[in-house]
Amino acid sequence: MDIIYQQNRTLRISGSNVETVVEIQLSEGNRYSTNSRSFPGDRTNESEDVLIQAVLDVLKSELDPSSAIVQAQNKLEQAEQKIAQNKSEQNRLSAFANKIDKVVRVMAQDSIMGEKNCLWNNLQGACRALPTCRGRQGLSTG
Repeated sequence: MDIIYQQNRTLRISGSNVETVVEIQLSEGNRYSTNSRSFPGDRTNESEDVLIQAVLDVLKSELDPSSAIVQAQNKLEQAEQKIAQNKSEQNRLSAFANKIDKVVRVMAQDSIMGEKNCLWNNLQGACRALPTCRGRQGLSTG
């Protein structure tokens, strides 16, 4: 005999709290049972299979806490993998930012040196043009 699941979903709003109440009816031959669970948020747009599985997962964790522990461990492992991926990406971006910082510093130094050289060249050119500057000490024209 096959187990037949039917589900009914209801959206319940109380103030700012929104929850979806999912009721499943299980029938197998002459046996029949109903189980209802509430889930936070609006889940009325989810498929029937997803909602039935959500209720079955809650029931399974209530009846067999070890399955809830296994599910929690799986979620923890997934979270740890995601953290490792994020850390790797963070390290990559940090290294890239350091390279950009070095390039900007070199460009700034080149710009400052270029301005100094330009100013010095202009000053030297002005001194060459003025006969009164040639005899002064401390200013080398070349």
